[in-house]
Amino acid sequence: MAFLKEHLDQTIRYSADVFQFLSLPVLGFIPRLGPLEDRKLKGISPADREIIFDLGGSRVAKVGTLIKDHPRNDLGIHRGTAFSEAFRELRTSVVLSASEHFANSILVTSAQPDEGKTTVAVNLAFSLAQLGKPVLLVDANMRRPSIQKYFPQKESQLSSYLAGEGAWQQMVFPTAISRLSVLHCGPIPENPSELLSSDRMRALIQESMATYRFVILDSPPLLNRADSRILGSMVGATILVVKGGETPRQVVQYAESHARSVGVNLIGVVLNNLDSSLKDYSYYACARPNAQAGAA
Repeated sequence: MAFLKEHLDQTIRYSADVFQFLSLPVLGFIPRLGPLEDRKLKGISPADREIIFDLGGSRVAKVGTLIKDHPRNDLGIHRGTAFSEAFRELRTSVVLSASEHFANSILVTSAQPDEGKTTVAVNLAFSLAQLGKPVLLVDANMRRPSIQKYFPQKESQLSSYLAGEGAWQQMVFPTAISRLSVLHCGPIPENPSELLSSDRMRALIQESMATYRFVILDSPPLLNRADSRILGSMVGATILVVKGGETPRQVVQYAESHARSVGVNLIGVVLNNLDSSLKDYSYYACARPNAQAGAA
């Protein structure tokens, strides 16, 4: 029965699946994030257990309570939780990979919607900012922007700049998180692909890399839209987020081939939404170093 179940499972679940079907390294494993009041915070000091950042980092809330006036609560969790440690591991992988490819502009995308790429992009940007270098987070998803769920939306942003209104530097706003700035999508345009493929978008990426150590772009999924492939050809590196145990590997393979066909530099995969309460998660974490060594 176990063999049959494993044989019938056509999803990406383990690092070995990523290597076998995509020939890409695994950059990180992100555990599933449950409701805030249900998180297990064992082993955390009382001081760290006392507070977490809220979505904008501007105020704090007691652990065990939900921030009712915002839809998301998965940003800036203090050290010691599996979620925060996972992003520190991902940060290390990204910094090493980016240095190897001389890339400080990174696109975060996925094969299909609802795989957690925005959560990965936001928390990766937050984690990179903790290194003490300036980081710019850009909401380049002009079809379903989501970064405003974490940070307050401003009026004139990326879509306004791409439409010819002003300079992009005037539309970047600092967040309450030190050294992290954000450029929101702004009003959703009628022609996102045309705007994203414009010279102004290319200029924004090139110019921002001179000011920020890392520029992180959140984008639409790779399939069904050309937006991510357009952006992927402009940035130095692209990360593919895969929802572990749910996304069919054929879908991920199709997305990967779509990206490579236009010269997108895929540096690796982030396996997201893994159940940290199960023994399987220990397998993910323990298997990762050996798998990477084998890939090297």
